[in-house]
This record gives sequence, C-alpha cells and structure tokens, in this order.
Amino acid sequence: MNDRLRIIGITGGVGTGKTTVANLYALMHNAYVIFTDLVAKDLQVKGNSCYNLIVEHFGNVILSEDYEINREKLAQIVFNDEEELNILNSIVHKEVIIKVKEIIEEISHNGEYNIILLESAILFQVDELRKLCTEIWYVDSLDTDRRKRLKRERDYSDERITSMINSQEGIHLIKDKCDKVITNNKDLEQLKDILANM
Repeated sequence: MNDRLRIIGITGGVGTGKTTVANLYALMHNAYVIFTDLVAKDLQVKGNSCYNLIVEHFGNVILSEDYEINREKLAQIVFNDEEELNILNSIVHKEVIIKVKEIIEEISHNGEYNIILLESAILFQVDELRKLCTEIWYVDSLDTDRRKRLKRERDYSDERITSMINSQEGIHLIKDKCDKVITNNKDLEQLKDILANM
C-alpha cells in the first residue's frame, strides 16, 4: 500500500450531511470517495457476491418480478427482528469489507490519489472498516437541520425521519472517539471554509 495514502473515515448520524462533506472535501483536495452504502447496494444486485447469500437465507419472497432483491420487502422482514437483522448485516458487512479493501488496494497501486474518504455510518459497528482508516471525522448537525435535510433531499415523512433518528439514538457517543468533529449547521460556503483547512 502507498505509505503516503491518507484514509479518512467520515461518519455520523443520518441527515447530518456526511455525503456533502465527503463530496466537497474530495473536490477541494483531489480525494477519492468510497460510500459504503453504495458499495453494499451494488453487492446486492443480481450476480454480485451478496445476492445469492441473502436470497439463500431469506428466500425468493424478497425478490421483485425481475428477480432483483426488493429492499422494501427485505426491510420489512428485518425491521422488528434483531436476529434476522444481524444475519443480514453479517452477510453484507463481510462482503463490503472485502470490496472496500479491493478498492483501496487498486487506488493505492494506481497512485492517482493520496487521500481516500471512506464515508460510512457503520465505521464503529464494523471494526475492520474502522481499522482501515488513518483518522476518523464525525459529522454533527442539529436535529432541526437533519430533519430539513432529509425532507428536502430524500422527501421522507416526519414519521420516517423520527424513526431513523431514534434508531441511531446512541450514535453521538462515538463522537469522542473520532479525531475531528465537523459541525454542519451552516451554509455551504461556511462548510467549504471549514473543510479548506482540514
């Protein structure tokens, strides 16, 4: 691996603006961004590594007419069943770790980037992902701003937003374990000013 390669983990609660922070920083500092959510989604497409493992466990009931995994059906199964959620997470997290390591190795070999941003809400749930990082940044935001952001960008209902925020109730506890905290309560220009010096 490239000894100069800086791998910055970016984490925080839903709606705090992790993606905005990652994309802005990448543009300003010529960094490569890995979004673990997108990696996980791609791995669950028919023909990719997670697909067969998930279908094997949960059955064809989770499939759409085109035989792709229907994320809503799968979510309904795991939403109130902690055991099934843990099984799903163990399948997906294992494959995500493998894929992320492959991407990092490829980028390191190519030498085009000296900074990789690993944007993930699960860095502190998955030790192997966290240990890949040379430092971790926590993106923080007021609940009112998070709610506005989720309504504006994802068109979520108030009920869904409340449920998502409540499901991550303890995520603020990881803030003290991170190397830096980025407060994202201001406008885009002010956020750029913050990131310019990081």
